Amino acid sequence: PAFAAALAAAAAWFATLPAQAARVEGPRAATCPAPVPEGARCYTGADGTGALYWIAIPKDWNRGVLVMHAHGGPETGPPKLERSEEDLKRWAVTVKAGYAWAGSTYRRGGYGVTMAAEDTERLRQLFVRQFGEPRRTLLHGQSYGAGVAAKAAELYAPAGGAKGPYDGLL
Repeated sequence: PAFAAALAAAAAWFATLPAQAARVEGPRAATCPAPVPEGARCYTGADGTGALYWIAIPKDWNRGVLVMHAHGGPETGPPKLERSEEDLKRWAVTVKAGYAWAGSTYRRGGYGVTMAAEDTERLRQLFVRQFGEPRRTLLHGQSYGAGVAAKAAELYAPAGGAKGPYDGLL
């Protein structure tokens, strides 16, 4: 009886996970962290699969270049918004150079290059829906994120001469 009750409680808890993961929030305005340049607009949110994100758009951005950041790691715990904020602080130089920047936490911790590439592409699509299509989009991978960026470039490569979502890989 005790085991059956524990099993039922665990099953009920697991049944709530898809509903929790389906939550889409934002992008909502946020205060840009230093050293993001003054006048930039920053946003945070959740992508609907469990990944959290930060977006930064420079003051005079005219839909020029978007840098999609794939972070190092992988992390071992659940996603935390602070992870992407740390990345934005570290790579604020891109915003200072006039480029928009977007970075995801990925939906869960652990090793999952394809999953992380999907999360990066989902954030790119969200960015385009909310802020418009940039002229160029670059994938930027940091350490483990380089594998994520390479996988995203592979997964979303254009076919038959069509324009793909990414114009370069760093």
